[in-house]
Amino acid sequence: MQQDSPLSISHSNTASPSANEDRQNEKKITRRSHRKSRAGCKNCKTRRIKCDETKPECSNSLHLAHCRPNRKEEYIATADHHYERALILVTPEIANLNPDNCDAVLVAVQMICFISWGRGPQPGEYLAFGRDKRSDWLVMFRGIRTTLSSIERPQFVKTHAPATRSKGRPLPTQEVPEEYEKHLDELRGHVNFVTKETPTHEDDVHAVDILREMYDNRYQGVDGEYHVSFGWLFRMTDDFLDRLQQRDPTPMIIYAHFVVLIRVMEQFWYMQGWTHHVMSGIWDLIPREHRAWLDWPIKRIGWIKP
Repeated sequence: MQQDSPLSISHSNTASPSANEDRQNEKKITRRSHRKSRAGCKNCKTRRIKCDETKPECSNSLHLAHCRPNRKEEYIATADHHYERALILVTPEIANLNPDNCDAVLVAVQMICFISWGRGPQPGEYLAFGRDKRSDWLVMFRGIRTTLSSIERPQFVKTHAPATRSKGRPLPTQEVPEEYEKHLDELRGHVNFVTKETPTHEDDVHAVDILREMYDNRYQGVDGEYHVSFGWLFRMTDDFLDRLQQRDPTPMIIYAHFVVLIRVMEQFWYMQGWTHHVMSGIWDLIPREHRAWLDWPIKRIGWIKP
């Protein structure tokens, strides 16, 4: 006769003492099943930490580096390993967007941007430009724009990417920068004057106009979501961004005023330290005769000049 399992439930009308004991044991040892898998990256298993199972990178490493400074080097090394693997895979896909890969590429380039922030400010890297005139972060940021632009085409309409435009968490209310309307009007007048009769005039004035729109959205309650802070960069022309990477003084002055908008994002751990770091890079690399135009944004973010 087959022996009953101690976890099985007998449907007999008569219950023996041993059956009653079995039912009691069943109540003691039955466990609620969990919905998460037991999978995880090998590195997280080895270090016995919770893995978010995001592949090919493990985003927990950078957060752990932030929370546990005594083991920062170890976690940063792990994060860099995954970051480099991801970069190798994603970069060629950006140039080969199609309906099959566009969703994955969009998520990947967004994650890479966040990972770059999470690594913390790096010497010579100032988000939209670098000391060596190249910004890897800006390459990925442009990848987001390229991907979203492609998704608008008819052959991409079946993707899930529009879900990325869903409402996000609003930023907290912040004190309105003193007389920002007046100062941005003065900035526009300056840009209009110094670029008059140059090929860059339209792009530069447009950059100030969009910046003013971003300030109004942020400080007049039009749109308080965090993505608004980076909406200005998203809407800049390729030529303007190229000149910013070449450290053209006019785009750098306008960029310094953009930095004021991202100051509030330092409430998120991955953005901490970036505002002052970027402003210090602008101050160091812009010609001395243009520094007077940095006084207002420097005061707004509380950075101390060297």
